[in-house]
Amino acid sequence: MEASAESETPETKTKARQTQLCQSPRAAASSSVAPLFEIVPMPGSKSTASTRVRSAAERQATQFLSDEQRDAEAIAEREGWAWAEACLSDETDDAAWLEKALAEQKRRGLAKLGMIGGIAAGSLLAVAAAEGDAPAVRLLLDWHNVDAQDARGRTALLEAVRAGSLECVKLLAERADLRAVVGKEDPGMLGVGAPILHHAARMGNAEIVAFLASVCDPAQKEELTRKIALHVAAEWSDEDVVRALLAVSDANARDDSGQNALGCALHNDKPRVLKALLDAGASCVNGPLGRTAAMEATHLCACECLPLLLTKHDWQVSDKLGNDIFDYVAARGAEWRAKLSPIVEAAAPMSAGWDALSKHGAQMFPLLAARGAAEELAAELALECEAAKTTNEEGEPRAPGPSRPRI
Repeated sequence: MEASAESETPETKTKARQTQLCQSPRAAASSSVAPLFEIVPMPGSKSTASTRVRSAAERQATQFLSDEQRDAEAIAEREGWAWAEACLSDETDDAAWLEKALAEQKRRGLAKLGMIGGIAAGSLLAVAAAEGDAPAVRLLLDWHNVDAQDARGRTALLEAVRAGSLECVKLLAERADLRAVVGKEDPGMLGVGAPILHHAARMGNAEIVAFLASVCDPAQKEELTRKIALHVAAEWSDEDVVRALLAVSDANARDDSGQNALGCALHNDKPRVLKALLDAGASCVNGPLGRTAAMEATHLCACECLPLLLTKHDWQVSDKLGNDIFDYVAARGAEWRAKLSPIVEAAAPMSAGWDALSKHGAQMFPLLAARGAAEELAAELALECEAAKTTNEEGEPRAPGPSRPRI
């Protein structure tokens, strides 16, 4: 007996355990052989998983369970995955493998699956969504809480949005809480998260945004800055996403800083988004200081948006502090002023340009000075031409010529 025990190796124990699982799944769950959390893959064996979902499920068969996690359901679930790994290894179709594995879990009395240890997505459903694996999402919908969040605040629906899978988004949106705040650690969400439509607006898939806009509340604001999804799209996405949201949103909705979506578009200098917003009637006055959009573009150095906004700019308007657009140009550093100044100087009427030259001088606005000098010269030449028509070479009044006959 002692010699036989010494001859046993971990490999032979594992092989014997897998054989027992395949022969009698129910008996294995209650047998007195080594606990399942001690099972390790056989040396030299190759995983047949071709998707993250199957691979993640198979890893659950060897996942360590702490004392707090080691309840009857957790052990039964791991036994089920071990059975699937051992007995379904020849199954090449991943959807068929998962369907059979879930059927085994159901035979073991399980109605729900637990969260995945060591995997950021948090659940097999979220893993399937992150892969855009719609067949797996369909199979797993009843096995997980759709609104369950991992440590980063991500749900299966958020993973589907990030993956750009419209089919998975539609499947999950039927059961998800669409007003829930999710993704607290995602970039751009300021550590507080946002509703799912805001995340979709940031990701930039126009089809997903259009669908979610039809089932979510487009007027819902995120908690910190009070932006709606349109604000997020205007700042981070393209014109197709913005137009999809404009169909259901107020183009002049304001955030906590008083900006509408047009003001948000200026932050990343998006002229095509800007045009879409202007076409929808977005106001060109933004923020608590009463800046025009052209002033805001100058302040943010949005050089691509600025020419379009100057065509709609009222050159007589100042903000609430008395600053006009030339003051905003003059306040920029030399590098940005060199880019902004020619745009503003070329578009400005000289009626406003003279005031700017009087206030800031020709050195600040050389193009305006050149335009002003050219205008004065043209006026002098016009006067000389007019005088030449009415005097002769001696400076005496020219005699009137014969009148032209009427035809």
